[in-house]
Amino acid sequence: MELKVNREVITVCEELYSGVQEQSTELDYILPDYFPEIFRIIQARMEPRIESYAISDGVLTYELCVEICVLYCAQDSPAVHCVRQKLCYTRTVELGRQCEGIAAELIPKPDYVNCRAVNQRRIDLRGAVSVRIRATCGSQQEVIGDIFGLHAQTRKEPVTYTARRLHGVRTFTLSEVAELGEAKPAALQILRTDVQLLGGDARIIAGKLAAKGDAVVRLLYS
Repeated sequence: MELKVNREVITVCEELYSGVQEQSTELDYILPDYFPEIFRIIQARMEPRIESYAISDGVLTYELCVEICVLYCAQDSPAVHCVRQKLCYTRTVELGRQCEGIAAELIPKPDYVNCRAVNQRRIDLRGAVSVRIRATCGSQQEVIGDIFGLHAQTRKEPVTYTARRLHGVRTFTLSEVAELGEAKPAALQILRTDVQLLGGDARIIAGKLAAKGDAVVRLLYS
């Protein structure tokens, strides 16, 4: 007698790549004529973000942009001034092989930044950012569903798995006009902007995923 084995094919999530890429940032900046001279540098910040990414033939290509913000004060002015510059880099990652339905997660973060004033009109900045990358794809795998014959006994447990994994990225723009109010002084210059996303509800309606959340925007100005 032979055992009769029933096999089923399920979709599993397979990790293609997991690692961290580092990117050094360098900026040699001379102040324009309409900027006051530097008396003291207050703070230097770097805000990295992923502008876009694409996957083709097992290679992940992404564009990393770093926004640099340097706050300084002048000798004859009580106001705080801000220098903003944007540096963009194109990087690639070998995923090893090509498969259908690749999903990639890219999380950038600043590592360190050093800034000094070479003279009253020149800034030298050195820093580094890193991007944590994880790429996965869905693959088919056979599992044993049941066994018959030779008085075989089986112990079954129900398992939930994804029949087909869907992954999508959509970029949209939010626009809002904020009034300072009569009690606050007029804005001379925007020094810093921060956005914090708060997760909300997500539901499927008529075959579409509807997501809802809040964005908290903070502005620092002089």
